[in-house]
Amino acid sequence: MELEKFIRENQEELTLITGAKFGDNDCLEKLFNKYVPLIKNIWALYFIPGLEYEDWSQEAMLTLIRSIASYRAETRVHFCWFYKRALGNRLRDLYRIQSADKRIPVNQMSELSKVHEETLPDVNVRAAVHEQAECLSIYRQLQDDCSVFENQVFSRQTQGFKINEIADALQCSPKKVMGGLERAHRKLARLAE
Repeated sequence: MELEKFIRENQEELTLITGAKFGDNDCLEKLFNKYVPLIKNIWALYFIPGLEYEDWSQEAMLTLIRSIASYRAETRVHFCWFYKRALGNRLRDLYRIQSADKRIPVNQMSELSKVHEETLPDVNVRAAVHEQAECLSIYRQLQDDCSVFENQVFSRQTQGFKINEIADALQCSPKKVMGGLERAHRKLARLAE
């Protein structure tokens, strides 16, 4: 009985899911457009350097297709919840892939000799200072390139505030905050290239 009630309450979305599952591109597009705000929200919330919105949008479409294929209404889980979790998992996967690309391959690693151990602290300190200086320079340039509003929302996001918290603090809509973050992220990506 509960399954029948769930299906009745979610009939429109389940029809789109079923249509997309059987290759109806209109159903897939309608479903994707329905979740564009969620896709943008997750992208803005969990910023990954170098991941443009267009790239994330393609990843979100692929994740939607996989989610449709594996979704089962019998579980009585709303598709929105299911898809949101899948998007979060995909974003974490992309972050892990990006982090893994920065690792030194095992076959290129060697043991530290006494000579390496003596010089290692100097090399690391210099590299760290150089990287910090470069980051600081990019951040200052970003502050110059961004509007006052973009600076406010970006600095609050880097401090760990959520979209709704930023909107409350700045007394504006979450949509306006997301727009400011999107513009700031694009500017940061251009500076980091």
